[in-house]
Formats: sequence, C-alpha cells, structure tokens
Amino acid sequence: MDRATFDEFAHLAIATAERALNQSDDAPTLIIQRDHLDQLSMMYIRLMGELGEDYVVQQLQNIQNIITNLDARITILGEKDDSMLSSFIHVRHTKDRPSLHIDIEAICMLRSEGFKWIQISNLFNVSSRTLLRMRKRDNIPDTITPYTDLSDNELDEKLQQIRSLQPHSGQQLLMGTLRSLGYRVHRDRLRESLHRIDPWGSVLR
Repeated sequence: MDRATFDEFAHLAIATAERALNQSDDAPTLIIQRDHLDQLSMMYIRLMGELGEDYVVQQLQNIQNIITNLDARITILGEKDDSMLSSFIHVRHTKDRPSLHIDIEAICMLRSEGFKWIQISNLFNVSSRTLLRMRKRDNIPDTITPYTDLSDNELDEKLQQIRSLQPHSGQQLLMGTLRSLGYRVHRDRLRESLHRIDPWGSVLR
C-alpha cells in the first residue's frame, strides 16, 4: 500500500467516526469507532518516520479531539443503559442476609468474549472482590480460552499462511481464523505481527 492509499484510508476512518459521533445513539457503534481511531493513532505513530513528525502530530491532535467527544457521548449513552444492565442483577433474601446475584450466563458470555474480570465487575458496577465471591459461591467457570504460547516468528508465519489464502482479511477475520485453528493471541500481538510482515498494509487490517 502506497502513501496515497494510506491517506485515503485514514480520511475514511476519521470521516466515519465523525459521522457516527453526529448521527448515532448506539454506544457499541461509538465504541467500535473509538477503537478504530486508537488503531489509526498507533499506525500514525509507527509511520512517523515515513510521514513526518509535524504532519503526524497534527493528525494525532485531530484524532484525539474526536476520541474525547466520543468518550463523552459514550458516557452519556452508558448512563441511559444502566436500567438494562440492572435486569441482569437481583438480590436474593436468605436467612442470614440479602445476597447479590448477577446472571451467570451474562458473566460467562462476557468472559468468553475476552472481557477481563475487572471489566466485567465495572460493567455491572460491583467490586472485583464481590464478583470473585460470586464466582466461588456459584461455581462460575472461566470460559475464556488461555492464550496460545506462540513466538513472534511462529505467529508471523501463521498469519502469512492465512493471508496467502485470504489476502483481504481484516483483523477481526484474522483473529477468528486463528481461533478456528486452535490459536488464541492477544489483539495487540496480532497488530504487531501484521506490522512486521506488512508495515503499510497493516493499517487496513
């Protein structure tokens, strides 16, 4: 991918995020756009030598302004969603004292999607200790698959093999393909591997 293609991609990513900010009332959509801008910022930093420091700093400032506005919008929408989250939480009255319960399926679903325990406790507005007690009390399993022990070279080789068959795959599809093959890696490692094997093309993944 050449400079012109990268500039076009970056412009589209920023324009899409701004459109979502101005038109969308869906918090997950805004969170996805925020993640995209975070990824774009990382790519700008990695390509500073090719693009020039002044240009990159200007772009990063623009992106950060949009991210700040997205965060504020997400917070407002999140406050509106509190009632929906409360439907997964209920209090059981026992002989000793009332006990707090969170829907086990909801916890397992979030964990299987890769959420950290601290993120799950924050989502339901309970302390990490409270969630730990619930896990022990209700025998809630850890449904997340452990990360696979792959070296950087091994991961690069796997991704090169996948991309030879699926040259236009994005990060999400690549992650899914790795999982279907029995490999689970952190998203940051996937991005770093893509940058090693294709510094320019990685911004599109």
